[in-house]
Amino acid sequence: MKLAISAFALVMFLVSTVFAQGYGTSVIELSSSNVTVAQGSSAVLQYTVKLSSGSTWGTTIGVENASALASAGVSVSFSNSYGDPTYSGTMTISASSSAVPGSYTIYVVATGDDPSAAAVPLRLTVESPTATPAPQPKTSGNAVLVAVIV
Repeated sequence: MKLAISAFALVMFLVSTVFAQGYGTSVIELSSSNVTVAQGSSAVLQYTVKLSSGSTWGTTIGVENASALASAGVSVSFSNSYGDPTYSGTMTISASSSAVPGSYTIYVVATGDDPSAAAVPLRLTVESPTATPAPQPKTSGNAVLVAVIV
């Protein structure tokens, strides 16, 4: 019985080691390489994760520097973050109303059994919202002059 448990443990170790190493590599394509978002708003891009070599297995798309972006008030979410390449979805980049205006680079990566060979950089500019001019009082523009002669 002890030998059977050891053989089972060895098989499980080998299986988990093979899956952890992955079977292929993937590439990520984004619909744009630059995006501008005003504080308090968001932008949506399309993405596709494609297998570039090997066999397809589960892959997760994500952001390599998500915590640094979060500290600046920027978040990124994916509509379909996991799948077997080829798969696609939308990527939403949101800037909070208190996000720090400036330029950032979002590094999009694929992890899992078909990791991306390199992160894909997406340039992000966070801007202050444009000021809305205050409404001006309406004036008629037509003046009437009345003269009284006595």
